[in-house]
Amino acid sequence: MVVAVVVASMSVGVSPAAAAAVGASVPAAPTSLVAYRGNASAEIGFTAGANGGAAITNYKYQINDGSWTAFSPAVTTPSVTIGGLTNGTTYSVKLRAVNSAGDGAVSDAVVVTPAVVDAVTWTARTAAEANSWKSVAYGNGVFVAVADSGTNRVMTSPDGVTWTARTASEANNWSSVAYGNGVFVAVAGNGTNRVMTSSDGVTWTARTAAAANAWKSVAYGNGVFVAVADNGTNRVMTSSDGATWTARTASEANSWNSVAYGNGVFVAVASSGTNRVMTSSDGVTWTAQTAAAASPWGSVAYGNGVFVAVAGDAASRMMTSPDGVTWTARTSSFSQCECQHSVTYGNGVFVAVASSGTNRVMTSPDGVTWTARSAAAANAWRSVTYGNGVFVAVANSGTDRVMTSSLVELATAPDAPTSLVATPGDGSVSVAFNAGADGGASISNYEYQLNGVGSWVALSPTDGTSPVVISGLTNGTAYTVKLRAVNSVGSGAESVASDSFTPSTVPSAPTDLEATPGDGSASISFTAGSDGGGAITTYQYSLDEGFSWNDADGTTSPLTISGLTNYTGYGIKLRAVNSAGNGAPSSSVSTMPATVAPVQSAPTVGSTRRSILASWSLVTPASGARVKLYRPRVYLAGTNTKVRSCKGDSTETSCEIKGLTLETAYEVRVHVLQVIGTGPSKVVRMSLVSAPQAITLH
Repeated sequence: MVVAVVVASMSVGVSPAAAAAVGASVPAAPTSLVAYRGNASAEIGFTAGANGGAAITNYKYQINDGSWTAFSPAVTTPSVTIGGLTNGTTYSVKLRAVNSAGDGAVSDAVVVTPAVVDAVTWTARTAAEANSWKSVAYGNGVFVAVADSGTNRVMTSPDGVTWTARTASEANNWSSVAYGNGVFVAVAGNGTNRVMTSSDGVTWTARTAAAANAWKSVAYGNGVFVAVADNGTNRVMTSSDGATWTARTASEANSWNSVAYGNGVFVAVASSGTNRVMTSSDGVTWTAQTAAAASPWGSVAYGNGVFVAVAGDAASRMMTSPDGVTWTARTSSFSQCECQHSVTYGNGVFVAVASSGTNRVMTSPDGVTWTARSAAAANAWRSVTYGNGVFVAVANSGTDRVMTSSLVELATAPDAPTSLVATPGDGSVSVAFNAGADGGASISNYEYQLNGVGSWVALSPTDGTSPVVISGLTNGTAYTVKLRAVNSVGSGAESVASDSFTPSTVPSAPTDLEATPGDGSASISFTAGSDGGGAITTYQYSLDEGFSWNDADGTTSPLTISGLTNYTGYGIKLRAVNSAGNGAPSSSVSTMPATVAPVQSAPTVGSTRRSILASWSLVTPASGARVKLYRPRVYLAGTNTKVRSCKGDSTETSCEIKGLTLETAYEVRVHVLQVIGTGPSKVVRMSLVSAPQAITLH
């Protein structure tokens, strides 16, 4: 009645807005929203609110309180699917219905996070009857399946799990069912009335088909139902409401098995004929298209911007097309013996089912790359559909002739490790890091790449935790390293490169040590060993055979060690230090620091014609030392040029130095030879112990 009033008002020039204001109000808000995450998409199930007295013409959605977007093509019943989302991002979604009065009240928000999902695990369900179930569809919150045999050839379910038998309008061989424009439509291959319709899937009304053909498939799109047949003069028929049908001419008299709508075009596929694909924008006029192969194409579906068709036993058993015109052959994950009967799309995933073979389900995110899945039972699966967050498939044989699968998040490759810290070792590096997200599957190993070039190398043995050690590097060579984690999906994202590092080992021992004692010190000369690939930062010395070590001043030979005690014997070892640590210790070298003997007064000198007579006092040796002998020496005055000397021992205190030149000025100096210590640590030192005494021979 409301529609009639609106139409009448419009016929006499009343505006649609005015007519709506008189006869209807905007719809009530949708309720009971539930979100099902998809692959870059989200399906929102809901309960429709009151329509306000005028038919709902579409729904709109709002994301994160942004602008409102109408669904295109229009959606008038639950559920709705929103595409173009980003996996891993959380969205807040609201809905509202639209009728002739305008935009309706806004629903409460529901939150959803799209993810890489798939129909991995399938569960067997009990059908309402053991019929030969041929087709299943979803619409307005209910699944409907039809069969070509059995007492009750229709069954319905709100969730795909619990099924209730329903009475078909006639006991025909029902081959296909579809939902659109608020009505379920089923078509049959035989019978008086080869079409039936239902608003709820429960009560069915027989309808007259446009021709008594073996109708194989029906689809809804762009405001029209389209059915195709595998025989008859006119192998296509169309209807705006599912009740009244008009015959249409197919592009060729092929065995048309399936029809689907997407992206503004109907596409039908056939199992025979020259051109086994045909397309139409309105279901009325059809154009022949060339299939990717002359295979017995059995089913076609649209989703994610692509049409996908599957075939029975043939060399080419799958093809895809962005527009229904140009088709590309694809590789099926099924073996040649498996007959693919149905393909569908739901919430980011294509699913195909087969009637034979080991794996009778396969899934794909794009229609190109397919993964085999295990069916719930080895039944002859004939049809699959999606709705309300679940895929449902039906079979024409087997104990449990229904199976369901909810979309579950798949594991992805791991995220990149972060904050790499490389600590070099001997021909190796230890890399500490923060692990990235594992993608839903445990990390089994890490791979590395050196200097940003070349192949990635897996750690062996495997190592899945920080830090990891990379071996086989060259000491003294600078490197950077990147890491990436590996899980059951594959190799993950690569990290940022580490800072540069240089592997090295500790230095080798210094050799050829020689010690020169000083006053409370010792000078140690040596030959440096290998630096191990890392610059030597310091040397250390030990005075107790390596029990304790002290830093020395300087990094080159000789090194001076101070703070020693005179007349104490020391065994000294050296070792070098670099970034890798403390090097090997050297062999020990012995020494004994000491002061020189005290300086005495100038010697007493006299002369004869060509000689000098020198006398001196005995020197008192320092503690721990003894005087071995004295060495009076004559130098040219004011120089270090020695002219003559005489020898004495510790008991002599005078000496005559002969053979000198008259009229020449000389200086007499007395030296003492000291011995400090005994055995291997003995030190012999020659010291000046007197001031010089000048004399000129005449």
